[in-house]
Amino acid sequence: DLDSVMQDKNYSSGIIDALAWKEIIIPAYKNAKKTDVEPNWKKIRQQIDQQFGDMYAQYMLLSTKADWFAFKRDGANCAKYLFEKRDFFYRRSGKAAIKGAERAWNNDIDFIFQYDNDREQLKEVLQWIEDINELNSSSNPQMMDTQANLLYKLGRKDEALKLEAEAIKKRPGDNEMAENWHKMQNG
Repeated sequence: DLDSVMQDKNYSSGIIDALAWKEIIIPAYKNAKKTDVEPNWKKIRQQIDQQFGDMYAQYMLLSTKADWFAFKRDGANCAKYLFEKRDFFYRRSGKAAIKGAERAWNNDIDFIFQYDNDREQLKEVLQWIEDINELNSSSNPQMMDTQANLLYKLGRKDEALKLEAEAIKKRPGDNEMAENWHKMQNG
């Protein structure tokens, strides 16, 4: 199969994702943004299902809805669909669902950090980023920064400052991380 030839178990799904975005989702987004009307989710799901199958339709719709609500700066709804997306992947392959997509998950988690104030959801996304950092033995400074921000928002200031300082040591020229540390220190 194509994934074997390319030596990447996610190669074919990446192509399908790109095609679904190009052929179905982007045109629907452009129309929705132009008219300021929420996309027709049922129609998008049907189109993806017809062309690529039910599994892709399920997860692409969750991703698409999360992206739409991120665009609208609607943290609660964006978080809802990101949680559903995470659950969809975890049901299929557990924590292994994170492997290879750490940056995308980190971006999702960062959005929830910025726009969602539900403490229970923040605690749950803190567990996601901890899972990512556990699987990522190199401890990516960007992901450490996200985790520190969540710790701080949850009132765990000392842990946040310590982790942010570790992230800064790994990426000393990062002004944003240094600024985050100062905000935590003074906040």
